[in-house]
Amino acid sequence: MANFQATLAANRANNPQLVNKANQQHGALRVFRSVYTAPASSPPQVADVIQWGYLPKGAVVLQGKLNYGAGTAACTINLGDPQSAARYLAATAINAAGATAVLPVNQTNGGTDYEVATPNPGASTDDSEIRSVVAGAAVAANQVINLTLYYVVNA
Repeated sequence: MANFQATLAANRANNPQLVNKANQQHGALRVFRSVYTAPASSPPQVADVIQWGYLPKGAVVLQGKLNYGAGTAACTINLGDPQSAARYLAATAINAAGATAVLPVNQTNGGTDYEVATPNPGASTDDSEIRSVVAGAAVAANQVINLTLYYVVNA
């Protein structure tokens, strides 16, 4: 019977041994929680951006959840950053109250985790700002949307 090694085991077996990044093993789990309430007078329209906040350099998002109250028919939002609008979640309908699991695209496709590498707030090259782009229809007035992400940092 043969043994096959995944990345962490292969790094340990390597000669000389390779050190695993803290965001891959023994890293501290962190929480990113942000709440958005759409204003009653002028809620976000199609192509508007909801800015959730920023992740630190070296952060790797493991998973999360997007919770939302009832909204406008056909309204969707995604979850990403200025470099990749849907890095963490493809366009998701928020028209009916509910919750959507946030599973980064790379992880669900069997790829490697994405590590925040170029924090540069305000620039198109920034990958630390977590944001959503509204599509389909405007966000409903007074709609509340909660975002929770769990991530580790390469310390």
